Amino acid sequence: ADKEANDGIDEKNIPKNILFMGTIPHEELFELYKRTSILLRVPEHDGLPVMMLEAQGIGRTVIHNIGFPYVVTPKDRTNISLYDAFQEIVSLPPKLDVEAKRYVEETFSPDKIIMLYRSVGVIG
Repeated sequence: ADKEANDGIDEKNIPKNILFMGTIPHEELFELYKRTSILLRVPEHDGLPVMMLEAQGIGRTVIHNIGFPYVVTPKDRTNISLYDAFQEIVSLPPKLDVEAKRYVEETFSPDKIIMLYRSVGVIG
């Protein structure tokens, strides 16, 4: 069965500064990004998540279990590795990740995506 977005119902001992939002409308997602400094995305299987690109595109730090440019990647999906990744980030003052933002803007611009689609024959 497909699993809905995590609403935290089954989670235990959640720190007070972690909120589970479940499924929210897309327009509310950008407001949420603006109020956060870290996106944690640790799925069992994943491709190239738009959510990660959106967060990076506005300079947010991303923790993702699959390596990607400008992403903090824990060594595995264990709580200890995730904790270590968080510690690495929060040990420094919060800042916009301007390099990640620039990478997403340059690599995933609409013009670049259209050129990619043309190069592989998806569009003419």
